[in-house]
Formats: sequence, C-alpha cells, structure tokens
Amino acid sequence: LILSALYIFTGDYEPQTKTFQAIADQMTQILIQYFSVYCIADYDVDIAWSKERFDRMLLYLNTHYREKLTLKSMSSIEHLNPNYLSVYFNKIFDDTFNNYLALLRVFHSEIDLLATSDTISTISYNCGFSDPKFYYKTFKQWYGTTPANHRKWHKKHNEKSRANRFYHV
Repeated sequence: LILSALYIFTGDYEPQTKTFQAIADQMTQILIQYFSVYCIADYDVDIAWSKERFDRMLLYLNTHYREKLTLKSMSSIEHLNPNYLSVYFNKIFDDTFNNYLALLRVFHSEIDLLATSDTISTISYNCGFSDPKFYYKTFKQWYGTTPANHRKWHKKHNEKSRANRFYHV
C-alpha cells in the first residue's frame, strides 16, 4: 500500500485523488487494527469492557494531566480499588500508572517548550510536575537530553531549515 501510494503521488501524471485517498484509508485501518494500545499486552479480561474503561481513563488523563493525579484519585473516579487499578493498568499498558502520566506530561511539555519562551520551571509546573528537578530527570529519560538543550537544538535546526521550508514535487 505504501509503495502504491508513493507511485501514485510521485508519478508523472496528475495524482488520482480518489485512489490515493482509498489507499490512505486502507493504511489507516491497518494501523488502527494492528498497532493499537490494546495489542501491546496480553490480558485476560473482557475486551469490550476493558477497552471502554481504558479509553475513559486515557481520555481523563489526557485532559487532566496538568492537575495533581494519583493512582488513588484515578481509582476513585473509576470506582476501583487502587491495587486493582495498578495491576489493570500494568496489564493493558505494560507500564505503571505513574510512568505513563510522567510520559504524558513530558510529551505535552515539549509542545510548550518549543512553542513558547516560558522558563523551563514554569513549563514543568504548567504540565503537572510538582518539582522541576523531577521534570528534568523525566525529560532526559525520555528524550535523552535536557529540556534546555532540546529547545536550543530545535531552534538551531529550524533556523537552518528555513530556506528549505517549501518543497516542490
């Protein structure tokens, strides 16, 4: 499908929009089917019920990541025992609740880091971290560099690539 899409897109004739769109739709369906979060771990709970609950938790975490969130607060929202929720989260996501929340916060902080000129401490607090030192440590764990170096690298890279901003096919 990828080769077909590339052939249509890079061909000498005008791209066939309907064919290209159909191929893109097929690729999207395959990605959704085989690369879902739910395919990561092998778990023994009812799939439909589990997906619904997990979707609800992820939506809540993604919309409230700036707030103080704990396993206990999340378990009260879902009406579950905190220990059960911890095991449940590990089975489905193959990671701990706190690690996922830290990753989510770091991911959102990168957007603020690159789009604003706010201080790194301000960004860390705005993204739900209670301590900038923990933010630095977590950011470096996921990105392999400090937030300041990440910001500098992207600024330098963007300045270099400004001349090549538009491409012609």
